[in-house]
Amino acid sequence: MIGIYLEFGVWNLVLHVKLCVGKTGGLVMNQVKPGSIKAWLLLPRFHFIPLTIILVSLGSAVAAYEGFFHWGYFLLALVGSLLVHMTVNVINDYYDYVDGIDLNTQRTPFSGGSGVLPSNLLKPKQAFWFATICL
Repeated sequence: MIGIYLEFGVWNLVLHVKLCVGKTGGLVMNQVKPGSIKAWLLLPRFHFIPLTIILVSLGSAVAAYEGFFHWGYFLLALVGSLLVHMTVNVINDYYDYVDGIDLNTQRTPFSGGSGVLPSNLLKPKQAFWFATICL
């Protein structure tokens, strides 16, 4: 477990991030039905999204400490950063699949993408349009 303690004036924030990685690298793909909601939720690799939330929150905490915090800017930065992060993850999966890299890579929790496209849970065109809409 990694613990981070930040104190900025009236802002007291404790963040605990657990990195838990199973031996199989996560969910077994043969348990997911093609085109299911679960397949769509696996595609953007949500387990990496907390990093984006932590970084936007850290920047906002610094802004608050300096007296420049604004809720509207915080929400805009958070939503924008989340959408861009999801786009990057999905586009990475798409091009790794199209180029054949994912077909020759053994998946680990941190390498090999979501595994959705090589497992034929979604079509590459669906992943491309998902990323385009998020952008």
